[in-house]
Amino acid sequence: MIYKNIEFHNVAEIVENDNGNISFRRVPKSVQDAMEMNKEICECATGVELRFVMKSDTVKIKLKKKDGKLSTVNVFRGAILASWDELEKVVTPDGTEIVIKKHPHPETLMKMSEELKTRWSPEVIRVMFNHGCYEFVDIVGEVEPPLKSQVPQKKLMVYGSSITHGSNSVIAYMSWVSILSKKLNADNINLGMAGSCAMEPEMVNYIASEGENDKWDFAILELGINVLNWDKKKIVDRVKNTLEQIAGRNQYKKVFVVSPFYCNDDFYGTGQANLWRAYIKDIADELNYSNVTVIDGLDMLGKMCYLSADEIHPSIDGMIMIADNMYKYICENYEQISLNNRRGKENA
Repeated sequence: MIYKNIEFHNVAEIVENDNGNISFRRVPKSVQDAMEMNKEICECATGVELRFVMKSDTVKIKLKKKDGKLSTVNVFRGAILASWDELEKVVTPDGTEIVIKKHPHPETLMKMSEELKTRWSPEVIRVMFNHGCYEFVDIVGEVEPPLKSQVPQKKLMVYGSSITHGSNSVIAYMSWVSILSKKLNADNINLGMAGSCAMEPEMVNYIASEGENDKWDFAILELGINVLNWDKKKIVDRVKNTLEQIAGRNQYKKVFVVSPFYCNDDFYGTGQANLWRAYIKDIADELNYSNVTVIDGLDMLGKMCYLSADEIHPSIDGMIMIADNMYKYICENYEQISLNNRRGKENA
């Protein structure tokens, strides 16, 4: 989504507010309206980025916090965290101006990027939103959207719960999705839906359609944690439809289905999480799609000590563990995905 020569990444629709500012949705309104749980989460900007290349020496961006609370944004130059004086800004309901200046030593940033073996150009400014809902007010300065050659070409689509969205990761950059994407040298579209991920037919159809339109190259579906109490029929119907639509309509694209990570249900022994793990495996086995692989969430995060105190969301150490285990699994088993990362190393 391009607006005022800025790429609004992970944004499906821009919303014009009564005050003249804009906010954003990560899925179309028709999909949001069909959600059965916590539909407002579609307007939460975690995972959204403003991306642009500076043409003027200084760029000023004004943002507001929409929900009356304070939050932050982080600034990156490609894959490189910005300098201390611009890397983190608190965004208030009254408005915050973010001033970004051209780096005095661009050749140094280029060398750093080469050593990182990243496909991100350091010329790309990335303003990464953290938790909450924001408004974009204005930009002063000359910018242009990044070229395709300046960002990773491989696109990862991830759909899941607040664990995927990045809750308790403190900043969006430390979610397991962001860490994994960096390791794979891939860009990501984060459709983590905190308090939701009910696999509504409209949501599933949207994700499948985005694949058919080549908006993503491979997908990870993290399923189950917010709906552990569903009966078997509803679980089977929703999971089966999800795989039939997303994987069945994108049979040349790899789809990983991740069952619930370790959670309080495992600790207290009600057994619902284990039922979900078994149902997901059985449904995938029945459909027998060659492009679907089920990953046991316990193999990615299998201990209570890697959760935060709420007994559900991974701690930062847990986020790192999920990303590390997922990366190892993908690289060991799927050459067509991990090849993108290895090419980056070869070209460095």
